Amino acid sequence: MAPTEKAEKKLGEARLCLDQMIEQEGLIFPDQAKFNASLNGFLAAGMTVCDQFPKKAIQAWKDGLPQEQARLWEFMRNERNRDQHKGRPRRRMKHQKIKVGIGSSASDKSGTLTAMGSPWAGPVTIRKQISYFIIEGTERKATEACSEYLTLLEQMVRR
Repeated sequence: MAPTEKAEKKLGEARLCLDQMIEQEGLIFPDQAKFNASLNGFLAAGMTVCDQFPKKAIQAWKDGLPQEQARLWEFMRNERNRDQHKGRPRRRMKHQKIKVGIGSSASDKSGTLTAMGSPWAGPVTIRKQISYFIIEGTERKATEACSEYLTLLEQMVRR
């Protein structure tokens, strides 16, 4: 398999993993293990894309990136190595609150929550976990940072 052919194949895998992450993030009751597995697969596929090209060519391309994109590039590569080799990813979890009024329900393919009880009790709150990265002091939603990184990978392969 030619390097660009393998890189394109891995870009497809990264796209699939990102789609799975976005799907989990959109659920009321996301499966964090599935999200993490997809994120790990995404980072690994991104590394394999880069491994198809000479380091000097990648460095020359990276040197032409705006500073914010270059920082994202380095963060993602380092995050993959940190996760794979040290088992300590730098992800932070925040909670999104979803309020469900008494007598109402919230439902999607991940499950259903029906809030029952006294109307004076107030709404039930679902605390949904969302993954974030801290990149050079800036908090970024993991799926958004991964989406931007995938765009960078695609630009590099197709340059």
